[in-house]
Amino acid sequence: MVCADISGKMLAATRKRLGDDGVRYVKLGDGFCILNQMNVLSERGWARFLRELDKNLMGRHGTAFSVMTDGIMQRFLDHLGYEVIEKDTTSIPRDCVWVVRAPADNG
Repeated sequence: MVCADISGKMLAATRKRLGDDGVRYVKLGDGFCILNQMNVLSERGWARFLRELDKNLMGRHGTAFSVMTDGIMQRFLDHLGYEVIEKDTTSIPRDCVWVVRAPADNG
């Protein structure tokens, strides 16, 4: 598996969780990126969450729909110093798509 991100902090957090066995980490250049995150509060997101409730109640499962909302992602991006250029909750009915600019010093 290859984990790629523009944030060294994000890669470090991922490495701490996944380790190095069978995983390669690549830090991408600074600049803009597009993020697509599921939104459990959308109608389709909530329906999928309920279908996978047994997996979600027992902790995060690799294939389960995680509990993520645009509000949680906004807090996460703010905390990491990303500038939100665009937030789109309508193009993909279940998801939220973000265009963000990485902080100048992103680790």
